[in-house]
Amino acid sequence: MPKKNHLAAALAAFLPLQKTTGGDYARTIGLSAATISRLLSGDRPAVDTLHTMSTKWPDSRASLGLLVAHLRDEIDRAGRNQAEIEVTASTIDETDDIHLLAREARHDPELAAILHDFAKMIRAHKKRYPEANESDLRAAE
Repeated sequence: MPKKNHLAAALAAFLPLQKTTGGDYARTIGLSAATISRLLSGDRPAVDTLHTMSTKWPDSRASLGLLVAHLRDEIDRAGRNQAEIEVTASTIDETDDIHLLAREARHDPELAAILHDFAKMIRAHKKRYPEANESDLRAAE
């Protein structure tokens, strides 16, 4: 059984804040309820699942919080210390941290692909919601 992670915790907090259930959330964004259940159990999401989660829910800033939680999981997975890499709304679109993780992921093409797509999704969110700030992200967690 997968261990709980940042994304699972953020998703568990996200659902009541958005006044929805896992099943309703899944239906709204076009994923299966089983996929959401697996994410809540700590499974690592596929890139297409992350893309769906970040683009299909009406509250884009809340979705951004889920993506940041997933990035924190990838930082852990890459063997980095969370304190080494600042992941905030103000720094997430800076390329330094993403490139650092990408260098760490040279041996892991799946991680490199996730990070590449993640960076694109974050830039799109920040462009759409430039007023998003760290408190928005923390509220989503």
